Amino acid sequence: MRLPCKSAKYLVKKLMATNNAVEYGNMAYEKLSLNEDEAITLELRKHPVALAKSVIGIIAVSVVLILLYALTNMWWFLLTWTWFGLLLFARYLNYRQERLFVTNQRVVFKHGIFHTRTYDIPLSRISAVSSYQSIIGRIIGYGSINIEHSEVKRTTYQLVPKPELIKRVIAQLTQ
Repeated sequence: MRLPCKSAKYLVKKLMATNNAVEYGNMAYEKLSLNEDEAITLELRKHPVALAKSVIGIIAVSVVLILLYALTNMWWFLLTWTWFGLLLFARYLNYRQERLFVTNQRVVFKHGIFHTRTYDIPLSRISAVSSYQSIIGRIIGYGSINIEHSEVKRTTYQLVPKPELIKRVIAQLTQ
């Protein structure tokens, strides 16, 4: 992994200390097609809050459906509960597959369970990078990253861990 300066290396090490960032070494070639002389600087998945929202919703629906089944003894409440369990499993798979890659040449958003979609932004086209964190986001450690890559195009990646550090790494790579 080659970075343009020592401070970028420090930021990457600090970001890698969280459970949400993983450095894969040679395995990254399988997950992302790299160009010649390209190396992955960061690989991130969304903050666990993205999955927690779905879990809380499923738990609330589960409590209501189980209570309704206990009161009415109607079997379709359990069938509905199973359906919501499958939805939670699908959300988990989606959470595991969404990735944000930052390489020394581009920023890549990759997502999808059955059909993988990849969106590349070359570092040379990035004009500005900004981050946003709400009060709860600052407490828990998540936020969003906005990348402006032309006069009219802006890409937002939400619920990322430590967006301020990611912003600094991208800004240093674009210099």
